[in-house]
Amino acid sequence: MADGKPKRDTARNSSTHIDLRRLNGEETRQRIIDAAQMLFAKNGYSGVSMRQITMRAKANVAAIHYHLGSKEQLLLEVLRRGAGPLVEKRNENLRALKQPYKLEEVIRAFVSPVFGNEVKSSAKQLIFGELRARLMFENSNLVERMLSELFDASTTKFIQALCECLPDLPERDIYFRFHYLLGAMTYTMSGLSRVKTLSGGVYDPAKGPGSLDQLVTFLTAGFRAPSVG
Repeated sequence: MADGKPKRDTARNSSTHIDLRRLNGEETRQRIIDAAQMLFAKNGYSGVSMRQITMRAKANVAAIHYHLGSKEQLLLEVLRRGAGPLVEKRNENLRALKQPYKLEEVIRAFVSPVFGNEVKSSAKQLIFGELRARLMFENSNLVERMLSELFDASTTKFIQALCECLPDLPERDIYFRFHYLLGAMTYTMSGLSRVKTLSGGVYDPAKGPGSLDQLVTFLTAGFRAPSVG
């Protein structure tokens, strides 16, 4: 009896230590991803060093290599964490639409998750929007490959839905217009301060409704325009 009790305590203590190590390890991992996302959004992928990430995360290079492997893998994890909720919400929105599809509803289902109208935007989601906008301007094959890996399967479903909405529009036009949709959406994700600046402060997207509806109306009209031949 006496010999058994210390062994049970030792086993319990050992389990506690393992759980604490696991929790501490996950906390460090998330802290590194948070730091990388913030820095990548501000300075781009190529403009950030591993040293900057470790300093902001209050970790060391060995911790990054242990938890994530490399800077490239770290970028993928940052993108995956932000892309997951967007893709899930888009797919959910599309499944909820009645058929035959309506053009405006398909476009809204795609763009609305990046704003706060359907999904309450957290600070991390807002930074992810800034990150997407920043990375698009780097014109990096690495970034393009990662974004394709994360988004293409879902995006293809929306392109097919758009084709169903616009059976008389050549497929070529739909692909080009979807490309322009991505451009307008990505720029809008980076912030709406230009509306306020250009209007001399008369129109502030942060006050009152309008930004999402304006974007959806604009994009819908673009898709409905006649073919350029």
